[in-house]
Amino acid sequence: MNPLNRHTVLSLLIAVCSLLPLAASAQDAVTVGSATTNASSVDIPVYIRDVSGTALGIDQPSGSRIQSFSIEVDYSPAAAVSSVTFSRAGITAGLTPTFEASPSSAGSVSLLDNFQESTNLIPFTLNAAAPGDKVAHLVFNLSPSATPGSTITLTLNTSTTQLTNSGGTTKEFPSGAGGNFLTLVNGAINIPPLTVALSPNPQTAGLHSSTAIMTATISAAVGSSISVALSSSSPAIATVPASVTIPAGLVSATFSINPIAIGQTTITATLPPANGGATAQDTLSVVGPSINLAPFFATAPVGGSTPLTLTITGYGRSDRDPSSRTVGHDLPGQRSQGGRRNDSSDAASVARRGHGQLQR
Repeated sequence: MNPLNRHTVLSLLIAVCSLLPLAASAQDAVTVGSATTNASSVDIPVYIRDVSGTALGIDQPSGSRIQSFSIEVDYSPAAAVSSVTFSRAGITAGLTPTFEASPSSAGSVSLLDNFQESTNLIPFTLNAAAPGDKVAHLVFNLSPSATPGSTITLTLNTSTTQLTNSGGTTKEFPSGAGGNFLTLVNGAINIPPLTVALSPNPQTAGLHSSTAIMTATISAAVGSSISVALSSSSPAIATVPASVTIPAGLVSATFSINPIAIGQTTITATLPPANGGATAQDTLSVVGPSINLAPFFATAPVGGSTPLTLTITGYGRSDRDPSSRTVGHDLPGQRSQGGRRNDSSDAASVARRGHGQLQR
């Protein structure tokens, strides 16, 4: 290596080494929180972390504390937000600022606060665990265009976000102007994809019932109607409509089931691909009618009669409602010529089929 090249390499090494302490030096931080929710109103905290050894901090002499901040948050897509507020919270909520403003524009909102150190010292916790002390919060009201499965980014503006002392003479910037660096940590609002559910699950329906229904429910209301596709794994057991529509702004809709044979089938609901394509299944059991004869024990005097009630439940048709039907029957008592007791064959047959017992 000739002397010229050696001198060039040495100069580069000195320059790089001179930057290392600066890059590795402690930095205060501003953090915008994140949330995963399908709520229409979202509260996002904003934090400042006061780290020891920085130009500004609770560990510095009077006049060099963090007493003023300018925080600008840019959010995207702007159309997903109908309104937003940015206000003090946490350790600054009870303080009285000498100046405060919260300017905003489409896709951007800021909070500027200044506090007199002698009367309203911001009580930072030195070297608090990240993200530090809560100093403010953003409340976003989402618009109908905030679609499930999407993300609203929350980005701290590197040009306007800064921390200063009360007089504005010492500043910390993301760019490190004046040698005082500031770390920025961005956030996001994550809107979960839509899910769908069927209820009740499992479901039981009487054979030929005309009142059997299910409900399809999505996890959040959206700004437009959603057509939920429906199917039955065994149409010979029960059929369902091809789809059910959940109106805009609502989360559920009911649909009828047609149980046409005894057995079990699986009902499936599927959201459109544009709404995430989630599916849900529900087990439907179609059962036959049950028969009950009451009272279970009956006594009829010789030559007299006693009433029995036969109830058939769970058998319904469009031309035979309700599905529970009750009929009465008088059971006569008879005596044969030999003086022995003899039951009416019809009544005894009904009693045996209904598991009742007759005594005379």
